[in-house]
Amino acid sequence: MITITDSNREKILKFKDMLKNAYYADGGQVTEVYNEVFGARERPTNCGTCIRQRMNALVGALEAIDRKLEELDKKSQETVQEETKEVNDGGTGKTKARKAKKAPNASEQ
Repeated sequence: MITITDSNREKILKFKDMLKNAYYADGGQVTEVYNEVFGARERPTNCGTCIRQRMNALVGALEAIDRKLEELDKKSQETVQEETKEVNDGGTGKTKARKAKKAPNASEQ
């Protein structure tokens, strides 16, 4: 299971910027976030390729979660729109004209 906290999200976004600019982050920091996110038990390393692979894995995981959240948000918005339409038209697909109820006169009571 992947777990990304707000703090880890910020760090991963920094790693993403570093990758774009061809920089490497501290191997210990990358490994710490990597282990927290993936529940792994990797040891810190000074291997540039290893650090880059971990950074790429973290960025990929964050992007996958963001895509999934966007899909879920879109589906929930569609569901709300469908339910609203059904409430408004009673599920017939047509909007019903509604008659306003006449308020009773004081003399009718």
